[in-house]
Amino acid sequence: MITLTIVCCIAVLVSSILLYSRELNNAMHNKIDVALNVVQSEIADLSTKAYLAALAMAKNPDLIEAIVSNDRDKIVATAFALQDIAPVDYGTVLDAEGTVIIRTHQPSMYGDNIPHLPHIRSAIAGETAMYVMQGVTVRLGVAAAAPV
Repeated sequence: MITLTIVCCIAVLVSSILLYSRELNNAMHNKIDVALNVVQSEIADLSTKAYLAALAMAKNPDLIEAIVSNDRDKIVATAFALQDIAPVDYGTVLDAEGTVIIRTHQPSMYGDNIPHLPHIRSAIAGETAMYVMQGVTVRLGVAAAAPV
C-alpha cells in the first residue's frame, strides 16, 4: 500500500511538473509573439517615417538650391530646419560622391566619405531606398536615402 501511494505521488508530481512546464512554455511563446509583433510594427512605422522624410528632404527646393549653389551654411540651416519638422532623429546631407556635408546629430563631424553604406549607394545610383542597419554612432536604426 505504501509503495502504491509513493508511485501514485511520484506519477502525480511528474504529471504536474510536465503540465506546468508546458503551460509556462505556452505563456512565454505568447509573450514572445506579442513582443515580436510590436517590434515588427515599430520597425515598419520607423521605416515609413524615414522613407518619407528622405523623399521630403530630397525634394525641398531650399535644400536643392543650397546644394546647387554649394552654400554649406544654407545647407546646414536647411538640414536642421527639415530635421526639426521631420519625424526622424537625425538627417545627413551628402554630395554626389558620398562625402558628408552635414550630420544633424554630429554637426562638427563632416567631410568623410560614406558611399559604402547600402542606402547611400542606392541614392548615388538614383534610387530611394530604406534599410534597417547597425551603425557606429546609432547602434540599430532605420536609414533611408534619396537622391537630390
